[in-house]
Amino acid sequence: MTDLRTEELDFVIPDSCIATQPATPRDSARLMVVPLDGSAVQHRVVRDLPDILHHDDTLVLNHTRVLPARFHTKRHDSGGAVEGLFLQEVNGRWQCFLKAGGRLTPGLKLDWFDGQHLVLDEPAAEGWWVRPEPAGSPEGLLAAGGATPLPPYIRKARKDRAESFTDATDRDWYQTVFGDGRAASVAAPTASLHLTPELVQQFNSLRVELEVGAGTFKPVATDRLADHPMHTERCHVPRATLKALPQATRRIAVGTTALRTLESLPSPLPTEDWSAETDLLIMPGHRFRWADGLLTNFHLARSTLLALVAAFTGIDRLRDLYDEAVQEGYRFHSYGDAMLLLPGDHA
Repeated sequence: MTDLRTEELDFVIPDSCIATQPATPRDSARLMVVPLDGSAVQHRVVRDLPDILHHDDTLVLNHTRVLPARFHTKRHDSGGAVEGLFLQEVNGRWQCFLKAGGRLTPGLKLDWFDGQHLVLDEPAAEGWWVRPEPAGSPEGLLAAGGATPLPPYIRKARKDRAESFTDATDRDWYQTVFGDGRAASVAAPTASLHLTPELVQQFNSLRVELEVGAGTFKPVATDRLADHPMHTERCHVPRATLKALPQATRRIAVGTTALRTLESLPSPLPTEDWSAETDLLIMPGHRFRWADGLLTNFHLARSTLLALVAAFTGIDRLRDLYDEAVQEGYRFHSYGDAMLLLPGDHA
C-alpha cells in the first residue's frame, strides 16, 4: 500500500458545484469516462453506457435500500428540539446520533410522533443507545416518523440557495430503482441512483448488498490515511453471485459500496451465501481482485471514498480529473454526476 498523506486528499470544490437535486431523468446525468491507460477523457451522459461498455460486461449492483433514518423529536421535559439519525438496531435498542441544544442524560424521554417516544438508555461508542416506547421495528417506525437521511452538505446548500423539496420527493430520488434488499442503509449507494430500469436490463448484472453507514461520509482526521479508524459495514453476497463472479469477462462495480463488498470477499470464494462485516480501507497500492472498472460519483475531499478512486487512477491524476470536472461544470457529490473508470480497451 502507498503511505498516503491525508493532505493529498485535500482539494477545493466551489459551493456552486454541489448538486442539491439529481438529474432528471436519472440517466441524463453527465458521465466522465476515464480510460485507465491514460488516454483521453470523454464527456458523455449515463444513458450512453450501452455504447461505452462491452456487450458482455457485468455490472455489480448494491441492492440495499435506504431507511428514512433522520428524525425530529422534542424533549418531554422542556420541549426542546432534538434531531437524530438512526444507525443500527441491536436487541431492541437503537444506536443513534443525537443533536440537541442542551445536555442529554440517560432516562430522558423524547416525544416523537403519535404517542411514540424514544428513551435515552446510555451513551454509545458513537452517539446514544435509545429504546423506542412502545417497542417497534426501525423499518416500521422510521417509515412513519422518519425523513430521508440526506447528507448535511446537501441540506446546507439548499438552505444557502433558499431551495425546498418535499421529503416525499427526496425519498424517491434517494432510492435506487432496483433496490429490493433489506432497508438498512442510512445513505444511498449514489452511483446507482443514475440507473434506470431500461439501462439495467441491457446488461448482465450481479447482486450484492452492503448496508451503507454514516461512516461513509466521515472525513479522515489522521495525518496518514493508513491510521484512519475505518468504519464497519455489513455486507452480503448470494451464492448465485459467487458462482458467476469468476466467469464474468469484465466486472464493473457500480459504486464504492459494491466494490468494497467484492474486494472484501475471502479467498477462495465461498460456495454458499456469504455475510460478514467489512472495514476494508482501499487506497493507492491496492491490488483489485474482482473489480475491473468502477462507476462512481464525485466525492468529498479528505474521504476514504476519494482514496478508493485514487487506487485506480493514482492521486495526481485524480486531482487533475477533479480539476477538469470543475472546469467542465460537473455536479458533485450524492446528487451529482458520475465518473466511469475503465480498462484502456473500453472502446
